[in-house]
Amino acid sequence: MTRGISTLVPMRTKGSIVATLAVAFLAAACSSGSSGPGPAIVVEKSSAIAQGDAICKQMVRDVTDIVAAFTSSHPTMKDAEARDFLVNTLLPRIDRGVGDLHRIGEPTKDRVGFDDALRSLDKDLSALKQAVGIDPVKVVSAKVAIFNKSAKLFTDYGFKECGKA
Repeated sequence: MTRGISTLVPMRTKGSIVATLAVAFLAAACSSGSSGPGPAIVVEKSSAIAQGDAICKQMVRDVTDIVAAFTSSHPTMKDAEARDFLVNTLLPRIDRGVGDLHRIGEPTKDRVGFDDALRSLDKDLSALKQAVGIDPVKVVSAKVAIFNKSAKLFTDYGFKECGKA
């Protein structure tokens, strides 16, 4: 009787090992095998400019409208009100616009100029966020400059709307 039980244990172990390996094999076969981002989207330069200009035009219009609505309803704003508005309303809108520009894809021609403009825009956005921490009322009261140092890079690349404001 001891002999019958001892032969069942190795068979169950072999069966569970085979089942585990089968599940692991299926899981590996069904997964994409890549944990990083997919390949970059490639677009024509003219398409990247057209898409970017549409994004920038809408973003600048939204920023202007949002700031005008806030300043008209807060003629004597306090630091806390201005900071709350900037952090919770205006900066998320600008972040979304900048993110949309990054998601356009890589132009087929002159990628370096496009990438330089986007990197410079990222720096402009960081500088704007730092200014919010220093003097939020001044940021709201002045014209909000989205494209500060990046403006020239965008216009040199061929954009008409990006870099305008």
